[in-house]
Amino acid sequence: MAKDKPPVIKKSISFRGDILEYAQEQADKYHGGNLSGYLTFLISSNKYGMTMAAKPSEVIQAEEKIRENVNKYQKSEANESYIDSILDM
Repeated sequence: MAKDKPPVIKKSISFRGDILEYAQEQADKYHGGNLSGYLTFLISSNKYGMTMAAKPSEVIQAEEKIRENVNKYQKSEANESYIDSILDM
């Protein structure tokens, strides 16, 4: 029998701008952009003594390159017209 999950409680919190910017960068880097997931990780690691496994710098650089490439190909007018020209062939 599976344990019941603890309830999720929604709260509104405030941050200084510089702290929020840093937290969102960390959430983007390690938690798929999920700020709540990042904050939950930080609080849980403090409570239970967990740590984040260190990644080699080569892995971090490769992940950043992938993110840059994905962001380059987001929907834009230039991409849309390029796709349209291919479809019209």
